[in-house]
Amino acid sequence: MVNNEVVEYIKRHKSKGFSEDQIRNVLIEHGHSARNVKEAMKIAGGEAVKKTTEIKEKPIKRSGNIIGIKRRNPFLVFLFSFITAGVYYIYWLASTTNELRKNSMSAPNPWLILLFFVPFVNIIVSLIYYWKYSKAVNEITGFSTGGLFVLWIFFWPIAMILSQIELNKNAM
Repeated sequence: MVNNEVVEYIKRHKSKGFSEDQIRNVLIEHGHSARNVKEAMKIAGGEAVKKTTEIKEKPIKRSGNIIGIKRRNPFLVFLFSFITAGVYYIYWLASTTNELRKNSMSAPNPWLILLFFVPFVNIIVSLIYYWKYSKAVNEITGFSTGGLFVLWIFFWPIAMILSQIELNKNAM
């Protein structure tokens, strides 16, 4: 039996530009059977897919959770980042970005983090990265894009903790 939420999820993500393979892989990775996903793809493909302009549209939830976001203790994330002199921060940023990319087209490419280490380029890249990251968090959680962006620039530890708290609200 095909789950209507899965069909709607497929329609939404097709309209956002995700390929059928990307959608299929995410759904199977998160516990949906390949047969049910295949049937849902047929149903979703046979109906007209409308482009939606809803700002706070959220991906399909399984047991109240968004796909692929892990729960982490926000204060331990900060503590580990501090103890490791920022090494864990880079790891955390790349990990959460990959999780955001599963649910949002706005999320930045985590490979851009490498440019954080190039002098002068890092300023521009970090501003772009943090804007896209804030926008992706907004799409999933509804948290203010501009507010989070300003926090990333001036108070990154607070931005990191708030981002993780918001993501935890939608974690598996």
